[in-house]
Amino acid sequence: MAQSTFAPSQTSFTAPVLAGDSQVILASLTGITPGTALYINREQMMVDRATGIGNAVVVRRGQNGTATRPHSTGDVVWYGSPDWFFQEDPQGQALNPVRVQPHINVLTGDIWYVQGDEDGPGAALRTWQKATTSQQIGALGVRVNSTVTPS
Repeated sequence: MAQSTFAPSQTSFTAPVLAGDSQVILASLTGITPGTALYINREQMMVDRATGIGNAVVVRRGQNGTATRPHSTGDVVWYGSPDWFFQEDPQGQALNPVRVQPHINVLTGDIWYVQGDEDGPGAALRTWQKATTSQQIGALGVRVNSTVTPS
């Protein structure tokens, strides 16, 4: 039986989140159930339940060794099974298939993707590559984050 590769999904916050908040409002609740892990800017949260009011959920903050911190409206929220998030960077050769991609280190915020051939002689050369984020000055002097995902 072939092994599947799991991939965390993405949504965003539709309201700011303060460090002491126990409820967050997401753009979408699709695929989010009690026990789903949320990951945002070096903080992991665990969903306890939906509030029944819009897309608000009750969460436990600062999970998996992460610190509770404030978050902004529009911040990217990765979500999925708690075992799809890690406390370390990937090590060694990227096997085919990898269990989870991207590989997100919740402590450092580093996001890693597999690079290289899935089949053939190049498969032995598959490696992990870290996505990079830079900041530029956009229109009207507003700072814009730009993330480059290895291809």
